[in-house]
Amino acid sequence: MEHRASQTLQIFEKGVKMAGTIIVFTGHGKLHLYYAARAAQEAGLLHSMITSVYMKRKLLSIVQRLTCVSSTTVFKRLLLRSDLQIRDHKVVSLGTAELVSRIKMLIARRGVREDYQFWLERMEALYYGRIAKAYIPRQVKLIHSRSGYSRCIIPWAYKIGAKVLLEQSAAHPKFVRDIMADEYEKWGVPLKFRKFVAPEKEMTHDIEHSDYILTNSHFIKKSIKQNIKNQKEIFMVQTGIDVQTFKPSKYKKEGVFKILYVGNLTAYKGIVYLISAFRKLRLPKAELLLVGDKQNDLPPIIEAWNDCYRYVPAVPYNEIASIFASANLFVFPSLVEGPARVVGEAMAAGIPCIVTPTIRRCKHVVDDGVTGYILPPKNEDAIAEKILYLYENRDICFEMGQVARQKIVSTLTWEHYQKQLIEIYLKILREVN
Repeated sequence: MEHRASQTLQIFEKGVKMAGTIIVFTGHGKLHLYYAARAAQEAGLLHSMITSVYMKRKLLSIVQRLTCVSSTTVFKRLLLRSDLQIRDHKVVSLGTAELVSRIKMLIARRGVREDYQFWLERMEALYYGRIAKAYIPRQVKLIHSRSGYSRCIIPWAYKIGAKVLLEQSAAHPKFVRDIMADEYEKWGVPLKFRKFVAPEKEMTHDIEHSDYILTNSHFIKKSIKQNIKNQKEIFMVQTGIDVQTFKPSKYKKEGVFKILYVGNLTAYKGIVYLISAFRKLRLPKAELLLVGDKQNDLPPIIEAWNDCYRYVPAVPYNEIASIFASANLFVFPSLVEGPARVVGEAMAAGIPCIVTPTIRRCKHVVDDGVTGYILPPKNEDAIAEKILYLYENRDICFEMGQVARQKIVSTLTWEHYQKQLIEIYLKILREVN
């Protein structure tokens, strides 16, 4: 943080007014943006962080006590909605807006027509934006806002002379739709459960009308460049990893060879190809563990194959590290994503990763053949081949995991993320001033 503070001090000495001119707007969830707000605060740039449900210090102590006397995961999840390094008076919590999000999610899970999906997403975006706008004063120069929630934020920023840096952590909606339309048809997902990207129209609007875009992977950056109408500067900063929480376990020479997937169980993630690959191998003393929430666009065939994998519902983020530590191999065969944060967490835990980028010649956090393997999407035979190789060569599997850990520690911690983000903030603020 000393580097960021010295950068900001030099700019203040030049008479450029930047102190307290950035707002971080997280929309619903997106806890990694807490780190963005923390970095801006430590550099003297943060005006406030506008978020959904958030546990300030007084509430946090109450929730901690409730966690001790209750076995429900609700309170454990609430503990994650806090950051002791961000000053409470810098946080604006929009609790009612989160309630709207939860109601929308409950309705969507029942399955609705696509035009109703768009309507629900529009109502959510408008509700968040209209409330948040009241907390954005005219002295603000930069709003780091989340895609899908910025329909009201962008015109307000234009009116007060501020710029919008849009956080886009998913591929461009058109790119997703082009891939998933065929995938849903192939696996017979009912029409009312097909959800190409949420919120599709809101994201498309925000991408086109924002001033700058921030992505977390080369894959997403390239998908946006290929589909955007109004060209603009796109920054790329990979999300940080907590290397103190995610650590390697002891070398597992014997015992069950555990293959792990963590994330929502959805057609987007390509898990049908992972399950199919594991099912073909029928390896003795091997287990496929799927951890995450089941989504309603899950191909029906996955339920028919439930005898060849073990399913664990999503667990609170602060408990997932032990599951990573117990695995030998992590597989993330997504059809429409770049290197999701779970890939970095697996690597930090000393596990090699099998991943599947869907745009050719895009850089990936995984080094093919060194820290894991990068395979073509929708190819269960290629996945099966690499699983079998690492299953039969545990020494190599372990060594790849150790190299993966070192890469994350040296290039992808939260400190790396915050340093790069502050440089982007300062670059934009110089242009505004």
